[in-house]
Amino acid sequence: MIFVILATAVVLSIMFWAVILPFKPDSVKIVGKFVCKPNEKMEISTSNTSYHQRGEHSIVIYCNDYGKKRLVNGKTFLFAFLFSFVLLLPLAVLIVFSIYKCFGL
Repeated sequence: MIFVILATAVVLSIMFWAVILPFKPDSVKIVGKFVCKPNEKMEISTSNTSYHQRGEHSIVIYCNDYGKKRLVNGKTFLFAFLFSFVLLLPLAVLIVFSIYKCFGL
């Protein structure tokens, strides 16, 4: 049962960021304190390409310290995923228990 709850929370977290990131890429700034050093500022750069695939977007995240840029894409997405996972865990518990109760499992 715990595995089902954790798997549900993982799926909800992935779905949350898949919907939010294309429209609000600045939403990952909530984890900026954990990713960037105290004297650095998080910068998000987005680009639209139409050469190979129309509508293709990319997001690049930097920690900027007076001109020195440090690429932190992976770390930022990992912390954002963990943040949403913790927030959506109670919802996953509700969903799983309601399904178990509904079907009498």
